[in-house]
Amino acid sequence: MKRKFPQYVVRLGCLAAVIHVCCSWFMAVVVEQAFPHRMLDTRAVAPDDHSDRMELTAAFFDAARRDGRPLIGFFGSSFTYGYPFPPSATFTTETQARFPDRHVINVSMLASGLDGIHFYIELAALQNCRFETLVLEMPIVNETAYMVSAPAHDSRKNYADARASLAAFQGSTHFQWFLRRPGSSRHLANVFDELMLPDKELRLALGQPYDGYFATRDKFEAVRDKYEEKVALTLRAAQKISDRVVAFSTPIYLAGEDRIRYDVESLREQIDATYAACESVGGVVAVRFDERFLQDDTLFSNLTHLNLHGNREFGAWMAGELGEGTAGPPAALASQPEVGATRR
Repeated sequence: MKRKFPQYVVRLGCLAAVIHVCCSWFMAVVVEQAFPHRMLDTRAVAPDDHSDRMELTAAFFDAARRDGRPLIGFFGSSFTYGYPFPPSATFTTETQARFPDRHVINVSMLASGLDGIHFYIELAALQNCRFETLVLEMPIVNETAYMVSAPAHDSRKNYADARASLAAFQGSTHFQWFLRRPGSSRHLANVFDELMLPDKELRLALGQPYDGYFATRDKFEAVRDKYEEKVALTLRAAQKISDRVVAFSTPIYLAGEDRIRYDVESLREQIDATYAACESVGGVVAVRFDERFLQDDTLFSNLTHLNLHGNREFGAWMAGELGEGTAGPPAALASQPEVGATRR
């Protein structure tokens, strides 16, 4: 009995290892099949671990590159993510339907600012992703709120060495991510919760934004130069991994001032300043959305997010801006923009 006990332990250990490898492979397959277009909500899977979130994002880029089709990427915050809807209901899915010969991916995270988007760019570079077109949402609400709350912090200093700080995630895969985490099967709940979100229309609900949600005119002016520089730095980084960079500002519902208190004119000025910063970068195409994406209450679920109808409308509009058609490269993908070009 004593002789067999060590052998039994070894066999049990080997069996556990085999089961863990199989479960890790299964989880990787499930995630890549369920989320080929929009990556997992990394904040839900790893809410307190920046490294875990970055590794998951790098793994998503690995899967996107292996698809083999030309890449169109959307990087942004919760607006581009499509909060609170499942992947099938985002505006980027509507855009994807117009380009079946391309692989369209949505790399966005709730509450992300420019720093987060810059991290996505550097992770894509590390995973050897090259984009035909890269569409960047300029998350003005998140970014200005962050800059106003932490005016002494200057993340621009970290932009130069951002890739070096992320080098450990080069070559990351979903299989590797789950393999390194023995309890990874618990993350299945996050996968299926994401797919089971209610896919139903939400009417516009206006709540008074808390102080600091929107930057006031004075506070925005205090950080404006730094903000515009960060926009330009992010766009230039994107140009290194994409043949064409398209930028737009986060739409904000600006027709509710009679029901709640917020400075509409200041927000318009901030949106204009965002576009001016985008247009200052040669080769970037800044696309200005229609006024309805600022005024039409049938398109919004709250001040800064679209409802289902709004996502479909915005996705169709964005597809038109990129250039529709499948017979050869769409015009916006094939043509070279003029320096500082702007589509209106």
